[in-house]
Amino acid sequence: MDTDMDVSPVNTRSDRNPANTSTRGWFSVAAVSFGTFALVTSELMPIGLLPKIAAGVSAAEGNAGLTITIPGLVAAFAAPALLVASRRLDRRWLLWLTSALLIASNLIVASAATLSTLLAGRVLLGIGIGGFWAIGAAVARRLVPPESVGRATALVFSGVSAGTVIGLPAGTLLGELFGWRLAFTGAAILGGIALAAQLYLLPKLAATDAVGLWQLPAVARTPKARIALVAVALAIGGQFMAYTYLASFLEGHASISPSMVSAVLLAYGVAGLAGNTIAGELVQRDVRKVLAGSGLLVAATILSLPLTGSHPLIAIALVVIWGAGFGAVPVSLQTAMFMAAPKLPEGGSALFVSTFQLALASGAFLGGVAVNSSSITLAMLLGGAAVLTMAGTIWIFDKSGSPR
Repeated sequence: MDTDMDVSPVNTRSDRNPANTSTRGWFSVAAVSFGTFALVTSELMPIGLLPKIAAGVSAAEGNAGLTITIPGLVAAFAAPALLVASRRLDRRWLLWLTSALLIASNLIVASAATLSTLLAGRVLLGIGIGGFWAIGAAVARRLVPPESVGRATALVFSGVSAGTVIGLPAGTLLGELFGWRLAFTGAAILGGIALAAQLYLLPKLAATDAVGLWQLPAVARTPKARIALVAVALAIGGQFMAYTYLASFLEGHASISPSMVSAVLLAYGVAGLAGNTIAGELVQRDVRKVLAGSGLLVAATILSLPLTGSHPLIAIALVVIWGAGFGAVPVSLQTAMFMAAPKLPEGGSALFVSTFQLALASGAFLGGVAVNSSSITLAMLLGGAAVLTMAGTIWIFDKSGSPR
């Protein structure tokens, strides 16, 4: 997942809340951050429970992988569409809507008897994801004083790391102990807590000017931006072609017990958080080296898993290295995109969100096709090859770290 996908512009006029210097403003930011945590947990939860979900609705694992594909695909189109549709709407209402959609989605999934019903619930989640990433960080910036904008944005996106490090393995463990349906019920409860906090804490947030759709083709015509977007598509597509079926691989190929899979995913998340932190310090110096290097590390581990990962300890070590490498990828991709179109940040960010989510959806879908037609091994090999291609492509960027 990306960690800074705000596509809503900040009005440089007086669009900040007058009470933004109070402690309540920080509690409001925390409420938005908790919403981020609930959304990311809900989006990624099927990864750790895919075999059980497939069995629960009598579907092939490759088809059950659509639970990852559908939200990403819907979110890619929902983000720009909701920005246009809600240009005059108080931003609180859009955040409340995303939390309500999160709750409804998880309750539908938890009670689904068929794959089609389950996927209908995931469509609602995709709309919520698109709506949230359209305005989430911009709202946080309006809740605090100007000198605290960086910390507020970081707090909102700490929910992404928490969803990966805590939410995904916790949901997997809950599903292993009590069943996957209860895990999604728990995710609905998280959404309820987020909605209650947002209803109580968020002040009025009048809409600012929406992103102009004219910016999107202007960004797309920039050669530097096209290179960055190709890198996004290859890196995220390849990642989720393989990562979507990681739990199934660990259970079937590496003979790791289902109860241990959640612990392995936790280790992956912790390593990813460390990689993200380190990359955040390095990308401003040379984003090209950071992105290419992390891509090579991710590709090497994904490609090694089918070849050497039949031993549990080797598989676990490779998964941890994979997590550390991929943790550096999103922040590096974001930085590359910003450098590619510095004068059109909103349009660039909107294209980044759509490309990221489309790549996530496409990667999970193609991985499912590989699993159904051949094996999880093929999905891993194709995913690793895509990330390796990204690492080679990124050398088109010049030595200063900016795209050519």
